[in-house]
Amino acid sequence: MSNVPKSCSCASTTPVGPRWPQRCWHTINPAVVEAMAELGIDLHSAGAFPKRLEDAAVEASDVVITMGCGDKCPFYPGKRYLDWALDDPAGQGVDAVRPIRDEIDLRVRALLAELVHAEVGHG
Repeated sequence: MSNVPKSCSCASTTPVGPRWPQRCWHTINPAVVEAMAELGIDLHSAGAFPKRLEDAAVEASDVVITMGCGDKCPFYPGKRYLDWALDDPAGQGVDAVRPIRDEIDLRVRALLAELVHAEVGHG
């Protein structure tokens, strides 16, 4: 059996008000849109929008990446959880968002390299 996860899940929401987790933001921070556009990624054209981490996504994943949702995210035994403590881009300008974007990029690349290495070592 392959050691490379069939999928990874990421949440890109921040709790907003007492109705969380039933409610989430429906627009992307404009500074995030701009920072991603600098890399040629058009979030609007891609139909991207913030969403909460759903149970089905966690159930279907081997690796679950959260970014500060703590107890609010679904938990399933047997999944690998990574909580990436990052600055919150909410209310920040593009100059503050770039380092967050770049840190996420580095962490994703490192995780992918780890997973590929694990597959090669055990495949």
